[in-house]
Amino acid sequence: LFELAFVLHGLVLQLTHLGVDTVWMGGSFSRASIKKSVDLAPGEIIGAMVAFGYAGGRRRFIDIVAPLVLKPAKRKPMEHFYFTDDFSHPLDSSASSLSGALDLARRAPSAKNKQSWRAVVSSDDKRVDIYAAFGLRDEVGTGFRQYACPPEYLDVGTWARSFVAALEAEGVHGHFVVDDPRYAMPRDADMEYLASWVL
Repeated sequence: LFELAFVLHGLVLQLTHLGVDTVWMGGSFSRASIKKSVDLAPGEIIGAMVAFGYAGGRRRFIDIVAPLVLKPAKRKPMEHFYFTDDFSHPLDSSASSLSGALDLARRAPSAKNKQSWRAVVSSDDKRVDIYAAFGLRDEVGTGFRQYACPPEYLDVGTWARSFVAALEAEGVHGHFVVDDPRYAMPRDADMEYLASWVL
């Protein structure tokens, strides 16, 4: 799901660059109506959809109210998401060469604006360990407007794609590895290690 969102968000960024409007849909579409058009095998899910096209001239009530409720542009401060060398040291953004990319990435789309990404940056800025922080587990299921999968994986995939895009725009390149550093987790944290970006 992390990889799916990483690739799909790359498409979203390209469409946006071309002036095409997009919107991520996680739990906001009817799976029953989609299943009529898509033949899903047992165990397969539709984790997310992205609608794209050009905005029409008429706005619906939900188009006006949803941004007021979800506040998609409101983001928590960087020290909420990012840490240095372990989870006990909030990142000093003035000391990291990755701060610009990390700041841009925290603006990635997020299910219910939960901003589920967390990252531990090495003090030499050569490694970023990426985590999902869970907060929507009770909204995963088969009911109306429930998520088909934990949306945090998708959130972190969009975050990672935004992070990589920002770095590549600066001429900084790296790759992903799966090598859990096994940091001590903050108390009461419901988090999972996903991958690491390595310079």
